[in-house]
Order: sequence, then structure tokens, then C-alpha cells
Amino acid sequence: MGTRADKSQEAVPERAGNLHTTAPLQPGAATLVADDRGRYVDCDEAASELLGYTREELLTMSVWQLTPGGHEVDGLVMWQEFLHVGVQAGIYWLVRKDGSLVEVEYRALANASPGGHVSWLRKMDISREPFPASRLRGRGQERPT
Repeated sequence: MGTRADKSQEAVPERAGNLHTTAPLQPGAATLVADDRGRYVDCDEAASELLGYTREELLTMSVWQLTPGGHEVDGLVMWQEFLHVGVQAGIYWLVRKDGSLVEVEYRALANASPGGHVSWLRKMDISREPFPASRLRGRGQERPT
């Protein structure tokens, strides 16, 4: 999983009771909720549309199944760091159901509900820079192969 991650608290809102209405990216951001082991326990329609899976399919999957091959170790390290720090944001590649890759901007909040870790995703818009270049310097990422 090639990513650029930013652990700053400013990137993620305060904890909130309703995970689906507190998306910090923009209206229509996809929402995925995983448990401590990285298994998806909730998602919204936008996540299904972005990834090409039905809600039922996503709820049988884990974070690792959407991670591009060859990047699982990086993903595990990032997951453990995320659970420890409590917030994470950056750029991430995901594998869609059809096998294609999609680059997303994400923001994540650990323990938004007990044992529920929420991620908000938005497909990257190449016409807009997601974060100031100065914050990404040295965190470059190549497209996973």
C-alpha cells in the first residue's frame, strides 16, 4: 500500500457520535468503518460505488483485501501506527473489485466509536492538490504495481 500519510490532528474532526455525518472531506465522501483487526463492520453507498463492491461484500472484507499486492507490510505498519496515534490522513491506493487501482485522499479517526475506526475517502481530483506541497515534501509515492 503506497501512501503519503499525515498524522496531524488538524486533518480530522473531533470525535462525533454519527460517523456518517461527520465526514471531514466533503459531502459525498465514502465512509468505511473497521474493527481493531481491520475487518469492515460498516460502510456507506459511496464506498460501494467507489470500490465496486456491494455493501454486503465489503462487510466480509478487511483493509488488507483492498491493499495493492506487495504493500501489505506497509499497510500493517500504518494500521498499527494509526491505532496508536488515533488519527491519520493522506493519499492511499486501493484495489477495486475489477482489479483496477484508485487513488484516494483519506482521513481516518481511530475509536470514533468503541472499537470502530472510521475512514473517509475521496477519489483524488488531479486538478486539485489535496494538501499544501510543503506538507507532502519527502512523502512522495509512486503508483503501486
